[in-house]
Amino acid sequence: MAEREAMRRTYRRRRGALVAVLAIPVLAFAVAARNASSPSVGGHARPVVSTATSGASIPDTSGAERFPEPKEVRAVHLGLDAAGSLATVDRLVRHADQLTGINTIVVDVKDELGHVGFTEGMPDLALTSGAAQTFYEPRLLLPHLHKAGLYVIGRVVVFADPVVATASPSRAVLTRSGGLWHTRSIPSRPWLNPYDQRNWTYAIAIATAAGAVGFDEIEFDYVAFPARTVVSPVFRHVTRGSKARVIAAFVRRATLALHQDHVRVSVAMNGMTAQADQAIGQDPRALRSIVDVISPLLYPEGFPGGDYGFAAPQDHPYDLVAAALGDWQGVLANGTAELRPWLQAYTRYGPTYGSVEVLAQVKAVRDAGRTGGFLLWNPSSTYDGSMLVFPNR
Repeated sequence: MAEREAMRRTYRRRRGALVAVLAIPVLAFAVAARNASSPSVGGHARPVVSTATSGASIPDTSGAERFPEPKEVRAVHLGLDAAGSLATVDRLVRHADQLTGINTIVVDVKDELGHVGFTEGMPDLALTSGAAQTFYEPRLLLPHLHKAGLYVIGRVVVFADPVVATASPSRAVLTRSGGLWHTRSIPSRPWLNPYDQRNWTYAIAIATAAGAVGFDEIEFDYVAFPARTVVSPVFRHVTRGSKARVIAAFVRRATLALHQDHVRVSVAMNGMTAQADQAIGQDPRALRSIVDVISPLLYPEGFPGGDYGFAAPQDHPYDLVAAALGDWQGVLANGTAELRPWLQAYTRYGPTYGSVEVLAQVKAVRDAGRTGGFLLWNPSSTYDGSMLVFPNR
């Protein structure tokens, strides 16, 4: 998870420089529908004004038959900005192919900045805190993706949430002096308290709203306690129990709620938790028979030097992913969850990660067998087309 924070920082710096030079406007789906344009503001597209409220009457599509999960998921990730750009979406749609291309899109519903991608059906807190804005229109985006034959997963970040933590400090992790505790990442951010069940309810309400507008699956991310830091966090908790029991209880409650609406559930996990406890409450064995899918973050650059015997793991995309998958298959062996890893499709430092490196990771997943496919992560949601053509199995 720390690696996602770092690469997003790198991307935002690069994107800021590019926008300053090119001043390229963002074309949002909602804007296209209204024949108007909305230029970018800061790190996100300017939200489109919406009249939707949490109390509005919403056509409920949760009982409808969901788009079927592909036998081998081949996915790319779309952030909030990218999901609101018709040009970006269509560049990816052109690579949709049931045999050799992508067949799945992971779209941010709520990201690690605390932003929520749309307002329809969202809980009051998401609206009053300013978290929910219309970055994209799901009633336009999802049918567009489904028409292209794409399975759509909604990514919901759970406890990394600067917006709600700042708006409602009583829900947040605190310092011993009573102030907001912040991560050590740059920029440092506050974190919601996983012991506080109000935060569970908030995340589940957002996920349920996503299911109601047509997402086929919800993937919960940052389902964890914050990592250890120099400044000790203080958890003024409501729910008692070990970190692992608390995370498992949240995941179980969320899964039961979403399964009632026929929405599949997956959870992203720190890639190293299959080797050893990372002290963040993520226990693969505790979750392996609760959710439908477990997606470890197996970015080679996210592993420390020396792990699996590699001085520089990022130099060995095939071997690193193959070794890590062996551990994950072991800890999930007696469970019911599919294994579907996140793979590295970006370059931050070290070797360039292009199609050769991406396809090497894909080959490792396929050679390992007993997996449900793979998800490609790029913080800018920009993918070289050569990365998205996979040899027919």
